[in-house]
Amino acid sequence: GYLDYQGKIFVDRFDANSYLALSKAMDTFDFAIGYGSEEAAFERIRARVLLVGISSDWLFPPGDVSALSCRMLSAGVNTRYVEFSSGHGHDAFLAELDAVRATLGPELETPIGERSAPTPEFLRMIAKLKGS
Repeated sequence: GYLDYQGKIFVDRFDANSYLALSKAMDTFDFAIGYGSEEAAFERIRARVLLVGISSDWLFPPGDVSALSCRMLSAGVNTRYVEFSSGHGHDAFLAELDAVRATLGPELETPIGERSAPTPEFLRMIAKLKGS
């Protein structure tokens, strides 16, 4: 089926060593490297961040993506998390174009100046995290 087809394409296009290097990079990535802490790394972010979770993604499980969003919010990053359901796992961004378009479209259509300004939702979440 679908996974067999994608696997065949992958094997034909990529050297196994490049897959191992990519897999290692995903497994060992650490925001804190070079900044002392994850929070210090996040504090440097000035852009608005949209994190997208996919219900069946095993490479980047939605719970991990959501937790990353919370840690970024705690560090003051203007972050929004959205999740969509798909049976295609990590490949949903390739197989579920309508869902991806619905998720990313509004973000991409927002003028850049507005994109970098804190949203009311972000300000409420920061206030809640700080207990005010």
